[in-house]
Amino acid sequence: MKSFNYVFAFALLLFAAACSKKEQAHEEKKSKDTVETVLIKKMQPSRSIALPGDLRPWETVNIQAKVKGYVRTVNTDRGSFVKKGQVLAALEAPELKAQLAEALAKVEDFKSKQIASKLTYTRMLQTSKTQGAIAANELDIAKSKMQVDSMQVLSATASYHAVQEMVNYLNITAPFEGIVVERTISPGELVGPDRAKPMFILENSQTLRLTLGVPEIYSGQLKSAQAVTFKVTALPEKVFHAKLSRSSQTLDFSIRSMMVEFDVNNTDHLLKAGMYAEVTLPVERSMPTLFVPSTAVVNSTERIFVIQVIDGKTKWIDVKTGAQTNGMTEIFGGIEEGQPVVAKATEELRDGNEVVTKAVQEEVAIRQSVK
Repeated sequence: MKSFNYVFAFALLLFAAACSKKEQAHEEKKSKDTVETVLIKKMQPSRSIALPGDLRPWETVNIQAKVKGYVRTVNTDRGSFVKKGQVLAALEAPELKAQLAEALAKVEDFKSKQIASKLTYTRMLQTSKTQGAIAANELDIAKSKMQVDSMQVLSATASYHAVQEMVNYLNITAPFEGIVVERTISPGELVGPDRAKPMFILENSQTLRLTLGVPEIYSGQLKSAQAVTFKVTALPEKVFHAKLSRSSQTLDFSIRSMMVEFDVNNTDHLLKAGMYAEVTLPVERSMPTLFVPSTAVVNSTERIFVIQVIDGKTKWIDVKTGAQTNGMTEIFGGIEEGQPVVAKATEELRDGNEVVTKAVQEEVAIRQSVK
């Protein structure tokens, strides 16, 4: 009877131990965190960003006198619309006109000498046909004199044209069609190349250059002939359009941006050079990149990472983030398309934790977030 009691007691102990282990395993399983996971997806979303830009004239020039002289007349003023070649002001420089007259007199003098030496050589050449009438040496001297006189005519003529060009500079003309935006001279004033201020500032604003800096992260997403829209404060309800015309193709080190220009038709002169513009720029990657829900990215003070679940354990994967759009974040790093990551990641879910995963409907979730 005692043996039976011992066996029964031992059986109870074994049963209790088995139950304890089962309960402990159940508790351990129960203590594991349950996390939702989504798959990393490749996407190529298009979106728009707002950037500040400024409007600059198509052409602008500071007009200065090339020769020194007194202002005789001023034919234009600030706001004047001028054609290419139109005279803006006329200068007076008597010494230049005297130099021009002197240069012309030299040309005429050398021409007369050339004519005389040419006639002399021609006559001597005819006479030399009679044997013994003219020595060969004298004929050579006459020919040389004629050639020297011809060269002097050419030299004097070149000097005359040079002075003539200087005289032409007394008329200050417009290098292109545009509007005079600044005038700083008055009749009787002495001006010249060393004047501190330009005489006129001329701008061509019929076409404007919309200039803006595209941040480095978007610098590779511009297309040729990229179209943009923009607004200006002076006309808040009007939307303007422009197309990409040129790019610096390099980043400005001071602002880490690439400078680009869009040509804007301004024949109606609604826009003014110097205005600031709020530009809406569509951007899109040249190829699909990896995206996860923004809640899957942890941005701590030390690192940026997503959490993968491998064989039931968490693993922190360092990533770099890119564009954000509609609740999705672009990521780069040691990851691949189709890998599962924790949908709602936090620093509290430590690296190496054992977890139970619960897959969410990734396709539906991503489609809804991109809408």
